[in-house]
This record gives sequence, structure tokens and C-alpha cells, in this order.
Amino acid sequence: MKESTVDYPQKDLSPEIWMKTDNSYVIRPDVKKIILNVLSNYDIINIQDIAETIHITGSIGTNQITDDADIDVHIVTDSSKIENAELIQKDVFKHFRKEGNVTYIGMHPIEVYIQFNPEQELLSDAVYDLLEDTWIIGPKIVADTYDPLEDFSDVLVTVQELAGEADINFGKLKRKTIDYSIKTKALENLDGRARKNLLSKLKGKLDEIEQSIESLMKLKGQWIQMRRDSSKASPDKALEDIKTAKTWRDANACFKFLSRYHYMKTISKLEQMLDDDKLDSNELNRIKQMMGV
Repeated sequence: MKESTVDYPQKDLSPEIWMKTDNSYVIRPDVKKIILNVLSNYDIINIQDIAETIHITGSIGTNQITDDADIDVHIVTDSSKIENAELIQKDVFKHFRKEGNVTYIGMHPIEVYIQFNPEQELLSDAVYDLLEDTWIIGPKIVADTYDPLEDFSDVLVTVQELAGEADINFGKLKRKTIDYSIKTKALENLDGRARKNLLSKLKGKLDEIEQSIESLMKLKGQWIQMRRDSSKASPDKALEDIKTAKTWRDANACFKFLSRYHYMKTISKLEQMLDDDKLDSNELNRIKQMMGV
């Protein structure tokens, strides 16, 4: 039982990423060069120096590829090789996703992750060794009759429940943003005590907006933890225990559906606005646009 890819199949692997000869695939030399150059953009540590190997994983190695799917680059290494390993792992992940740091091949963004548990790689649909130019798993080609919505129909019930809670919070955020905009407009016609009183209420409404964003961030954290918890079992155990394998597959599919419906991306954008613990006028305008206000 492997990682779940939740998209409909295309005819072949992406020609932007792979070269095909007969029925075998190898990564395009120009793509490989771009990926290795991207890794050199991180200056806290030399990523290639600490890499035991570098893997390309996930749906990019399958024919269930979307036009804008990530190119997941996993740096497989031992945590003992890195000082403050977990902090560096988190920082690397954030660095390559930060606006302005993302490199695209076509419409495919390159995402970099430091993998301290190489056994987890074996749960992926496809794993390509970038340094050796060999497939460890895959490539995966599914039949054109495959329907992920049928395959994961039970998972979509869970997705609806999780998304429903987020929808409630997004609704609250939208209403509070509208209230804030109305109060801001009203200030133009006030002065003296009336203006001072409304400014005080405006500050309270801003606090409510921040609290709504924090609630969405909490949900996102729970979804991420759900996925992590499901993958703690070793691949050997997953192969022996069908229930464990299905738990991983379903949790991973659930996470991918939530990403597909833009919950993860939207919450991440809101989260970035709270990085400095306050919202400025430009960020509030961006929130209004995101909420359709």
C-alpha cells in the first residue's frame, strides 16, 4: 500500500520533467541542473554536502500528474550530521516555499524537504534517485479508467467534515472583515469622541480578525499532525498490517484533497500575514480580496 495520489491519470509522465526512451524514463538534464542549483540558494548550511542522496518523490513520478503539481525534492540524510537538525529541517521547508524563493519548472514549483527517516520514502508512489539517475520505486502508470473519486469515496466523507469546520471559520473571518471595512469607512465622517469610540471598536474588530486566522491556523496544524501520525509506522509494519497501511493511505489522501480545495494554501497565506503578530493596512486589503469582500 503506497502513498495516495488523488488525481485522474494523464497519458504519460510530464515531458517537462522526464525524457522517455521506449518504456523507460530519466529526468531531463536541464531539470536536474535547475534542481541542484536551487539547493545552493540556501545559505545556512550546504544542502548537497549533508545529503546522503537526493530523491524526487510523489506524483511527479506518476501519470497522475497535474499541470501545477509540486516537484518534491527530498534530501535524505542523518540528523546527526546537522546542528539543530529539526530547526534546520523546518527552516529549509519554509525557505523554499517563501514567496520570491520558489523556483518553477513550467508550472511545477520545486519544494525541498530534509528527510531524516528514509523508510518513509518507501511509502511513496514513486521515488527517483536524482544523483544516480535510477528509480527506487516506480514510475507509476495507472490505467486511464482509474477514478480517484470512486477509489477514495470514503475519504471524501472525512474531507467534507474537516472542510466544514474550516468553512465556518472562513465565514466568520469574512463577516468580521466586512464589519471592519464598514467601520473604517464610517471613520471618515466622524470626529471628536465619536471617532475615538469607533477607533476603539475598530481595534477590537481587528483582534477578532486575528483570532479567526489563528483558529484556521490551528485547524491546519491538526491536519498536518493527522498526516504525520499516520506515517509513524515503518513500511515493514505497514506491509504486514493492512489496517496501518490503509490509515496512512487515507490520511494522506485526505490531506491532498484539502490541499486541492485550496484550504492549505489559503490558510498558509493568512498565516504569513501574522508572522509579525500584527496586520497592516496592505495585509487587511489582501484579506478582503481573499474573502471576496
